[in-house]
Amino acid sequence: AMFIGIKGANFDGNTFVEKALEQGCKYAITDNAEIGVGNPNIIHVEDSLKTLQDLAHYHRMMFDIPVIGITGTNGKTTTTFLIKQILEYAGQKVGLIGTNQNMIGQEIIETSRTTPDSFELQALFAKMAEAKVDTVVMEVSSHALYLDRVYGCDFDIGVFTNLTQDHLDFHKTMDEYCDAKAMLFGRCDKAVINVDDNYAPRMLARADCDTLRTSAYDGDLYAKDAVLHPGELTLRPNMGYADIVEALQA
Repeated sequence: AMFIGIKGANFDGNTFVEKALEQGCKYAITDNAEIGVGNPNIIHVEDSLKTLQDLAHYHRMMFDIPVIGITGTNGKTTTTFLIKQILEYAGQKVGLIGTNQNMIGQEIIETSRTTPDSFELQALFAKMAEAKVDTVVMEVSSHALYLDRVYGCDFDIGVFTNLTQDHLDFHKTMDEYCDAKAMLFGRCDKAVINVDDNYAPRMLARADCDTLRTSAYDGDLYAKDAVLHPGELTLRPNMGYADIVEALQA
């Protein structure tokens, strides 16, 4: 139905716009003003990638599934699986998007990156909505935030685990890496932030929403009587279950 020409690192998809129409595509979108001048089936835009993301966002508005996003250097995968199991224990059908695999309930869907690009992500949300998923839990990488892969994705809860040195080939400095992660907290309704981490203040500063501060020692929610065993960790939260739920729903 529609071909969208996007310029990438190695190839420029705009060069295939006219060929796509020749092969039967009804319309084409390009941000190259010199291509298809006067052709009513070629739509010229300022930014093809942004247009693709807008189309994906429009499709996202047709369904509404609560989304929990987890960002941080370490612990994202573990945290998503823990939350998935907790929600399933509560009787929900859960979708998972992450480094190892994507899942719809117990169905495993192979993945090639931590967070899919925006169009692929919205298509995955659509599959989850069709499968009547109650909640989606997803890892949100710094690349996904910086490169707008999660454009149009509103998070009900955003979670920060920690920040250690990683991806400096891309972000150059730890502050840039941190600021990319912090973008999550400008697009969530509720933030859960590990305040034991040195970079927590920068995350808190970016959180334009109610925030639950978590800690191993002190905060809104922290661990009491934590004991490490060979095969498990036992602890008591300082809040009761009902209080934790109320804090997250506030």
